Amino acid sequence: MLSQEEIKEFEAVQLFMERAFLVVPKLQPTLENLQLVGAICKKIEGIPLAIELAASRMSILTLEQMEERLASLLTLLTAG
Repeated sequence: MLSQEEIKEFEAVQLFMERAFLVVPKLQPTLENLQLVGAICKKIEGIPLAIELAASRMSILTLEQMEERLASLLTLLTAG
């Protein structure tokens, strides 16, 4: 398992956290949150636009809910 600092080094995780923070300013970069963000970024293959779309959903979904729903990748990112 990667440490909190190692997870923070990934550009995809950095982008997600930057964009998510704009939606949820109180989002904390805890180890658990960063692990979920890493899993989300992996599922969406680190694609910048997909990361931005996913992060914008933070106003309606928790990280846990998003990670679970990404089993069907395009449904989450394209549904209204």
